Amino acid sequence: MLAFLLGTLFGAALVLFVIFILVVNPWGPKSPPPPFIDQYRPVELPKELRDFLKTGDDGQGISRWESCHSISVFLHMLFQEHKDTRLLRRWFHKRLQIELNDISTRSAAGRLIQEIRIRDLSLGTKFPRINAIRVENVEMGEDKNVFDKITLLIDMDYTGGFETSIDVTTVFGKKANLSIKLTKLAGLVRFILSRKPYSHWTSSFVSTPELGTEVSSQIQGHQLKRLIPLIKESIRRALQRKHVWPNYKIRYRPLFPNPFLQPSPPLSKFS
Repeated sequence: MLAFLLGTLFGAALVLFVIFILVVNPWGPKSPPPPFIDQYRPVELPKELRDFLKTGDDGQGISRWESCHSISVFLHMLFQEHKDTRLLRRWFHKRLQIELNDISTRSAAGRLIQEIRIRDLSLGTKFPRINAIRVENVEMGEDKNVFDKITLLIDMDYTGGFETSIDVTTVFGKKANLSIKLTKLAGLVRFILSRKPYSHWTSSFVSTPELGTEVSSQIQGHQLKRLIPLIKESIRRALQRKHVWPNYKIRYRPLFPNPFLQPSPPLSKFS
């Protein structure tokens, strides 16, 4: 019995040894180590894009105009899924509140306003439609493969009906309500992506856009129709002052991280 057990163990060990020799081949030539993969290779600009940046023939841009209905469909799908989310509505609410505060402080009527607050907010039913787009200009790095700055021209049209209702409290304690609906906003937008002095983007209208609004106002239950033209003019002036070229604002998110919110390197890095 002992001899049978030892023979079985010896046979199993011999089979495993033969398999090891056939698979590993310890006496054969050693294979070279696996090749090193460069994980951070420099960016290269495809030849097709270089050729595309030479298709402009009217002297107003370095590329031809392109239809962007496919991109508009893609963006509308994203808008459809996110327009009622808390994150997007909170972002719009914050931005709109900042704009309203700026308008009230810069106008003569702002001296009579004690508080201005957004009551209702509707993001509308449509996302801005991109009719066409072209590359106006690019600035390349020293190696001619990295973009330092890209300037795009975008033909944009919006008829989504963005709407908000605002409660205003005057210094006399009177309550007023203002409803504003954006019925149309169309024009040519200059969109810039730049790496200098740090990665950021900007956008502004090339010239005064076509603006259509519906405004209604009342105070203590009484309509104030005579104020509506003044309110529309204030909105137009605010748009002209902050969002028509050469006026623009440097932005980071969501395309780039805010450089002022990035952690600083340790002091040892500067020694």
